[in-house]
Amino acid sequence: MKKIFGVLTTLVLALPLWGRVNISLEPETIMAGEPARVVIHSDEGGELRIVQLPDVTGLKWSSASPSVSNNISIVNSQRVTYTTAAYEFTVAEPGQYVIPEMIVAAGDKKYRTREFPMDVKSRRYRVQRRNGTAQDENIDRLVFQRLELPSEPKHWYVGEEIPLTVKVYIADSIQARLRTWPEINLDKVIFRDYGNVGGQNRNFAPPRQDTEEQGDYRYATVSFSSAFRPLAAGTLNGTIATAVEVMIPDSDRDRDDSFGMMMMRSPYRTALRRLTSTIGPIEVLPLPKPPEDAVFTGLVGDWKLTFKLTPEKIKVGDTATLTVAIQGQGSLETLHLPPLELPGFRVYPPEIVKNADRGSAEARYVLVPTEPGPHEIKLHLAVFQCQQGQYRGFDFQQKVQVEKSDALTSSDEVFVGSLPDNAASVGDKSGLKRPKTSIIYLKKRPAGGVALPLSGNYVFWYWLLGLLGPVVMIVTEWRCRRRQRLDANPDRLRRADAASRRGQVVKKLKTVGDEELCAAINQDVVPFVNDMMALPPGISAMELVERLQQSNPEMAECLRHAGGAGYMPGALAIGPEELRRKVIAAVKRFAVVLLMLGTLLPLSAVSSPVATVSVPTAKEINSAATARTAYDRGQFAAAAAYYRRELAAHNPDPAWLFNLGNCLLQQKKYASALACYERAARLAPRDSDIEENLNFVRSRLNLPPKGGIRHPLELIRTLRDRLRPDQWLLVLAGCWTLWFLLM
Repeated sequence: MKKIFGVLTTLVLALPLWGRVNISLEPETIMAGEPARVVIHSDEGGELRIVQLPDVTGLKWSSASPSVSNNISIVNSQRVTYTTAAYEFTVAEPGQYVIPEMIVAAGDKKYRTREFPMDVKSRRYRVQRRNGTAQDENIDRLVFQRLELPSEPKHWYVGEEIPLTVKVYIADSIQARLRTWPEINLDKVIFRDYGNVGGQNRNFAPPRQDTEEQGDYRYATVSFSSAFRPLAAGTLNGTIATAVEVMIPDSDRDRDDSFGMMMMRSPYRTALRRLTSTIGPIEVLPLPKPPEDAVFTGLVGDWKLTFKLTPEKIKVGDTATLTVAIQGQGSLETLHLPPLELPGFRVYPPEIVKNADRGSAEARYVLVPTEPGPHEIKLHLAVFQCQQGQYRGFDFQQKVQVEKSDALTSSDEVFVGSLPDNAASVGDKSGLKRPKTSIIYLKKRPAGGVALPLSGNYVFWYWLLGLLGPVVMIVTEWRCRRRQRLDANPDRLRRADAASRRGQVVKKLKTVGDEELCAAINQDVVPFVNDMMALPPGISAMELVERLQQSNPEMAECLRHAGGAGYMPGALAIGPEELRRKVIAAVKRFAVVLLMLGTLLPLSAVSSPVATVSVPTAKEINSAATARTAYDRGQFAAAAAYYRRELAAHNPDPAWLFNLGNCLLQQKKYASALACYERAARLAPRDSDIEENLNFVRSRLNLPPKGGIRHPLELIRTLRDRLRPDQWLLVLAGCWTLWFLLM
């Protein structure tokens, strides 16, 4: 009965609407959850479309626009255009459906369709069970996903990390593949960042593949691990969806269409199956009020804290490190430690190193004693333990005896402990590496003054690079043009060849005997002069005399004597040695080459509006070491006076500006400190210490930080500010030289 109903449905849908427009459904048997199409064929020409897609409960159209194809053929010497428009849709559940009447526009004409009844069935696959028998099975048993959440406890706390695993099952008997990562729809939570472990999706760790047997079938599984923390108390509800592409055998391939044309199809079709699972309800409770006698570290979970102070015996000006080691389970992203207030100590903000993969962290406080005598160090921290539902305190209390210093000390070696290999650090000229941190130390050596105006810093290199490129290009161009002229002009080739023979001619004139001097002049000098003057070959010495009488009388006189002696031997009017001397001098004059070089305009100087720092007359401190010692002891005004004196108005040092800014910052003079950091940043724009302290002060003054990149324009500004104007001018001079060299 079902087969008869399907045949009748196909016949009804295949009836022509009007004229030469047909409509049909593909495939003939529509399966729930698999794509199907309403296909319209026409040879009317022009646009082919459904005016308005009907709204059918349980049916979802993939797009309001059809996929259109055209085919042109010649029938009885007439050109016919066949147009096909297909609208794809999906029916979620099996059952009986009806597509109501639709209006089809074919060119300038419109047609009305009939109602299209559909019997949508559920796809069943012929699969092999583990016992060797075959069975028809529903797709829901072959492709599905499951969520794995801890069953205990029954409730969670704000900030507690909740592990989550999404596992997708695909039976071995079918062909399918994942199309997307799981998409989580869950509000008021924050996911753990897995970007540092190489995952392509920051919300998930790299997927794990495995096989698993369940019931009668064997499955290939893909597991996605994640974790999230609730941000607010209440009830969490959400969904997780994963798209899987399933390969379906296509029984409609190689069938004829309505116009008798063979439509070749692939033996398989793809169906996108969306696997959806529900999260929740998850009950989230607020954290209780922390104890008043301890500081809450922000850690929620199962954590343990241990303390260690090294060294136990210290002197005034030396450094000690209080280390807080953290180990346990939970999220470290909420970890924050308070600053310490210890009388008689200068305490720097803690440096925290986290290792989320191992569930551990380490924080280090750097302590610099400023007063001798007995002191007591106390620290009370608390974490929230979710299993017990209460806070757990960890206390540190230790008495230390600070001894007097043997010599004047400073904070040269004040570091914030060791950092991991990948921690950012800044090197100085001493070869030591200091960790990046806010106002933690003073620079102990000057960085080198920067001349004002800035154009005075690289004057030599400006001139060198500015002249080098043009000179090299001019010389190279002159040589190339000269060679081109010689290659294209026979007279120039003769001159070049004659110039190359000049040395041989002069050498022969010097070595030949007196009796053979006139013969050498006629045989060697006369051809040499002919070639240099580009005269026709074969001209005699006497003919050259007439041509050289005005332009070169010395050469003309020498040739007259040599030519006359050639006709009348022994009739030489002057002595052979004098003739030899005059001929050699005249030959040399023919090989003189003048090289004309143009002058270059000098580069203009560049100035910068960097402000100078006034120099006070106070002289309480007379060295950098005593200034750093005063800084460690809290004598910030005295240290600031020293650095003001050391700053030269026309050659300021960015390191001393940085130190002066630190002293002013410790005195709460934020505006003055900001001015020092800004000036230092202009002189040393790539110094990360200056940039960090600058942003720290800007945050205190409620100003936005510098160096952030939120759009392409800020990226351009950041790259521009990495060099001073005089350094950019030096780069420009280098590019200028390189351009000329390439030319």
